[in-house]
Amino acid sequence: FFNKNYKINYNLVSKIKSHKTSDTIFIFGSGESINELDSLNLKKIFNHDTFGFNQAYYSSLPFKFYAFEAIEKSDILKDINQFNNIYFKNFFKYFDNNKNLKLIVVKDPKLKFLDLYKFFKNLNRSFIYKSFIEIPADTIEEIESYYDMILQIEKIFPISLQLRFLEKKRSSLIAYLDLFRRAGYKSIQFVGVDLKNSKYFFQSDNYNYPNLYQQIPQSQPDNRIHKTENKKYGSLIFSEILNSYKKKYDIEIEFFNRK
Repeated sequence: FFNKNYKINYNLVSKIKSHKTSDTIFIFGSGESINELDSLNLKKIFNHDTFGFNQAYYSSLPFKFYAFEAIEKSDILKDINQFNNIYFKNFFKYFDNNKNLKLIVVKDPKLKFLDLYKFFKNLNRSFIYKSFIEIPADTIEEIESYYDMILQIEKIFPISLQLRFLEKKRSSLIAYLDLFRRAGYKSIQFVGVDLKNSKYFFQSDNYNYPNLYQQIPQSQPDNRIHKTENKKYGSLIFSEILNSYKKKYDIEIEFFNRK
């Protein structure tokens, strides 16, 4: 069923570079703070490159790059099969409507999801299937040592910038951050990445974007703290990993200030 727009093990970094038009990229999550953006904020953001992932499509914003994955397990989903079917139908609608979209990354493709991927077989969009690996680190010292090793590898073998897997820890956002650094961006701005509030922007009473997509049956996350910031689910939390990353790499990483 694959058409010419499907690529597996393709040089993703080079592909992003071919569409890069700014040294700054804005990465959109699905946090409630997205509802606070006004027209001036959005104009400023979309003067640069943009990337959305997972359920950011509920904003209907015209992201240049997008990434998603089929869900295997979750502690907030009532029916995973139902979730994935609606999820992929919504993706098809968003990908078909977004004429600004240049590239779609399918995270961790698996044969068990073949029927879901068939939703896109006639869609004229560029897809790249990419596997992620988990960084082998359980402490801040280990994660910083890992990043030191990667810096040495990149210095000795520059081709590794393009050929390595996408490396994540606690959150795929770490892998996406590193992907765009490797593609040459100098500034990465997070939007809707709310570490102290796990509520989705499209489940909020303040949701103020066009409601074009079918709602997916899913429980409302505990809105006190994001799961990636909770030590209950892992010895390293996202903010610790992010701080270690910022210490090691010469790149600006900020949470977008709408003011």
